[in-house]
This record gives sequence, C-alpha cells and structure tokens, in this order.
Amino acid sequence: MVFELAMGRSFHGTVVGAFRAVRPSFRIAGWFLCATIFLVICYYLVITGWTAAYALFSLAGVSITFADFTASDMPVFFFLFSAAVTTGVVSRGVRKGIERVSVILIPVSVAILIVMALYVTTLPGFLEGTVFLFSPDFSVLFDPLVWSAAFGQAFFSLSVGTGILLTYGAYMEKGIPIPRSALVITLADLGVALLAGIVIFPLVFTFGLEPAAGAELAFSTLPKAFALMPGGVIFAVSFFLVLFFAAITSAVSMLEVGVSSLREAVSWSREKTSLLLGLVMVAIGLPSSLSYSAANWTVGGVKILDFMDETVGTLGLPLAAVILAVSFSWFAPREILDREIGRSFAGIVHPLCKYVIPAILLGTTLARLASGIDLADLRLLPGSPWNGDPDAGRRDGPHRCRDSHRRLAPVPVREMSVRTAPVPERVTLARFFPKGEPGISPICSGRCRGVTRSLPLPELEDLEPEHACHPRCRSDQEGRGGHRGKREEIPHRGE
Repeated sequence: MVFELAMGRSFHGTVVGAFRAVRPSFRIAGWFLCATIFLVICYYLVITGWTAAYALFSLAGVSITFADFTASDMPVFFFLFSAAVTTGVVSRGVRKGIERVSVILIPVSVAILIVMALYVTTLPGFLEGTVFLFSPDFSVLFDPLVWSAAFGQAFFSLSVGTGILLTYGAYMEKGIPIPRSALVITLADLGVALLAGIVIFPLVFTFGLEPAAGAELAFSTLPKAFALMPGGVIFAVSFFLVLFFAAITSAVSMLEVGVSSLREAVSWSREKTSLLLGLVMVAIGLPSSLSYSAANWTVGGVKILDFMDETVGTLGLPLAAVILAVSFSWFAPREILDREIGRSFAGIVHPLCKYVIPAILLGTTLARLASGIDLADLRLLPGSPWNGDPDAGRRDGPHRCRDSHRRLAPVPVREMSVRTAPVPERVTLARFFPKGEPGISPICSGRCRGVTRSLPLPELEDLEPEHACHPRCRSDQEGRGGHRGKREEIPHRGE
C-alpha cells in the first residue's frame, strides 16, 4: 500500500500514465490493470445490487429467501440501479462526487456497526459467537489455498495492487505522510471487519443458526436472525445499508481507475467518459446478473458470475499486483521511493515489493491453479478420491474442501448415492446449493457452501443430475472445510 501510494503521488497521473512514465512500452501493462479492475466491477455490482435489494426488502417488511430472489428478475434491476449510482457518483468528479459520498457514507456505516456491536453484547450467544470468531485453526496454515484466499481478501479489501491506490495517490497532497495514511487505512479496514464479525456471529449463535460464509451468511442466515430478534427490521435495514454503502464506495473507486485513464488518453470530459464506461460496464456485467436470476445463464454448467470471480478475481488480481510491483520496483528509480517515504523506511518497503511480494503471490496463485488439475487416470485407482470413495483423502487428517472445480464423468444418481453410502440403511449424498440454486451432479461447479444430507433412494430418483459436490468436497460431521454446512440424516425407508 505504501509503495503504490508513493508511486502514484510521485508520477502524479493515471495508472496508464504512471506505467508509461517508467517505460513507454509499459503502458500496455497499465491498460491491463485498468481492464482487470474494470472486469471485476462489472460482476461486483451484481452483488452490490443484492445488498441494495435486501435493504429495501427489510425496510418494506418483505421476507424473501435468497433462492426466491435469484429465481426472479429482480437481481437484474438492482444491478442496473447500482451501476447507475456508481456512474453518477464518478461523473461528478473527485471532490463533488467521490469525496463527498465517502465522507458521508463511511462514518455513517461505522456508527451503525458500533451501535449494533453494543447491542449484541447483551445477547446470550455473544460469548459463543466471539469465541467462534477468534478461535484460530493453526492446521490450515500449511494449506496454500488458505494463503491464496487470504491474500486475495486482503488485496481486495485494501484495494492494493489493482491501480486504485496508484490513482488515489496522485490526488494526495505532498505534505501528507504516506506511511501514516497507509497505517490509518489498514487499521480502519481491520477495525470495521472485526466490528462486522462481532455483530454477525453472536446473532447467528443466539438464534441457533449455522455459521456460514459469503452470500449464504449475508443473504440467507442473517435475514433469519433478524426475523427472530426484537426490532429486527431496524437492524436488518441498518446492516444491509452498511453493506450497500461499503460496496458502492468500493465500486466508485474501481470505476475511477478506468475513467481517469481513458480521459487522459482521449481528452474527453469526465461526464462523457463516465457515461461511456458505465454503458460498457452494464453490457459486460449483465450476463453475470442474469446468471443469478430467472434466466440462470451459465458457462459449462457454472454461473457466469462465479466463472468471472474464479478467473478474473482469483487469477487476474494477483497477476495485476505482481505486474505493478515488478514494474515500479525493478524499473523505476529507487530515489522516488526515498523521496516520498524516507530512505530508512524505503529500505524495508523496496525489497519487499521487489522480491518477497511477487514471489509469494506467484507461489500461492500457482498452488491454487495446481489444485484444480484433474488427472483422469487417477479415477481408476482404488481408494482414490476421484472414484467416489468418500473416505479417500480423509485418512491422513481432517478433510478440507479445496474448491477444486474438477469435472468428472457423469455418474447416475442411484449409482453415486449407493457408492457414497456410509451404512446400508442410509444413503448419503453431498448436496450443495450454489448461492440458492439447488440440484445434484457429480461435479463441484461452485464454492461448496451447502448441506450434506442422507436421502432415501426414492427421493434421489426424483432429482436431476445438475449440481453436486465431488466426494472430496464433502464436509465431515463437524461441518469443517469449505462446505460450512450441516449434515441431515434421513432414514432409508426400506428400498
């Protein structure tokens, strides 16, 4: 963060302009960063629309499940609404638009979180929720995929390595200490995240709900908790407004990267550039929005939003960060960093950005890619996790879902269910609901955040083979691993 802000303030230009100042040929790398963050915002605004929708539902007192919401056309409307708000704010400029919105929305969001955090301290599940939140599992430190996810979360949350801080650094006054600003941003981001966790998990445990993650936690679990608590409408509206405010300010910063670079290249007005990119943003983001609507658009069985997140989000953002770090640490004069943050502090930051950070990012990204390799011949080996053996991969320690997204040969539902049965009287089948879309299939086509159930064979006969987790992605009895779900045992009725 310090490095990117320093480069932005020193070159005092757009992302493309800063790269071009280092080497004229590097402008292509600058456009790559702009394109990457632009693609991210195109599907990110879909989720932003969900937060706006649930804030409105809570205010109107309407109870709607996430599955019903994504089975309608409402997600498309709220995506268009979020895109219009983002475009309108950016078109107003830095001070009249971006700064004014941030100055109002960020303090309001923090104040709402503080009030909610004070309230949950009075709930009976407060202690259990906080223990769950702050109890570490050190065994996962040896899992490269955990590190990949952690770096992805940190980089996205802090807007590091995407060109956003490079752009905002150009707006910083010379007298502002960059290290102190970076520290304030980091502590504020961490503090808000901890506040959100302190609010969420005591609510979940107080009302006996299952702790989950991501969209399932925000749009399925928490609305149930709000519906059960006194004054739940007020808290639901406040919570989803906080999510919407946080999402819209992030979206504004992402769009500003492309608007500023394109304005510099073609000398258009801010309003014209914002409108053009806003229309392109809607055109690219519409398929992602339709994938979580009644249209249910998919690519190879994977929802388009999930496909974009797993390609652009998982691979594009780390690659963009590596390009930024290498370009400015290896090819820009070291004196620039010395002048911006001081020689002593630059002596620490420069080698980190030159050697350590690119190596770590490349290593974790390659590890994540390697985890998705599917060797078809392994499916023929006895005891292999590829042939449907539910115990394979568990014998050497706690089982973990790897979000592997491996594609397998189709297996009939009856054959698959019998093959994964733990006892003759029951039939166990890993079912998951990818963001509210139920179904069965022998592949894991999304993040595993579902429910493992034991179903009678007659019920299985009625299910279509569309979505199901690979046996390797099945959680254990304690709900450990990527599923974050629960097991429900249904007795076999004697077939």
